[in-house]
Amino acid sequence: MKTDTERHKLFVYGTLKKKHRLNSLLVDEVFVGDYITKNSSYGMSSYLDSFPMVYYSDTHNSQIIGELYELTTLNYEQILAMEYNAGFIPIQVDIQDVDNFTDERALMFLIPNTNGVDKDMNYYQKQNSKIKMEDNKMEWVNVW
Repeated sequence: MKTDTERHKLFVYGTLKKKHRLNSLLVDEVFVGDYITKNSSYGMSSYLDSFPMVYYSDTHNSQIIGELYELTTLNYEQILAMEYNAGFIPIQVDIQDVDNFTDERALMFLIPNTNGVDKDMNYYQKQNSKIKMEDNKMEWVNVW
């Protein structure tokens, strides 16, 4: 039997983060550290305070705070399938370690702007959102 030695870099910003409800899917994976997107062209909305959605934004101009993991191929493919089925699309993003400022490139999931819904109008956002924004940096803080 062939052993899976290939690792896939995944930048997570929501329910897959440590202390969040789906982090158990990453418990056997390599946690690399806390990272932030280098690009600041994103917005984040909360879908009924259940999970965050990151999208391209002309008005928020925010960076996204999250975590970097290295995954085995099997787990990577399972998470890809889960995110695809939830309507997210994968993109490659440049990210930076928040402590030592080293650069990485990883996969991140975005919600596409579909059906003319303008996410910048906070279509999905609840007033009681679990999104923290400070200095144009957005972070999902809905710890379970």
